[in-house]
Amino acid sequence: MRATGFTPGEPVTVSLLGVDDPLTTVTAGGDGSVEAVVQIPRGAALGTATVQLVGGRSAATAGLDLQVAARELPVEARTTSVPVLAAGVALIGAAGVLGLTAARRSRGSHTTTPR
Repeated sequence: MRATGFTPGEPVTVSLLGVDDPLTTVTAGGDGSVEAVVQIPRGAALGTATVQLVGGRSAATAGLDLQVAARELPVEARTTSVPVLAAGVALIGAAGVLGLTAARRSRGSHTTTPR
């Protein structure tokens, strides 16, 4: 998240409205801007939510409306990414085609010599 309009150097609290504990606190830069990376807590209600940034001295506020959605699988349960899986399947398929091609060529190259 990025926001501007804060007093340079002031602490800015980042919160999810409806959740008691703040997500993080960041310090405004010399130009009054802040940048924060936050993770929405697991217990957050699904649907519309607002992340709010509040200046500690200036009381300036900024908000971001977003949609909280459930993950299909928890992050820990994922063992591989789709591109890696697709590359593995393509590699296995290519190896199979090469194997079949080599087998056909070796069968066709055997010639018998009459005696």
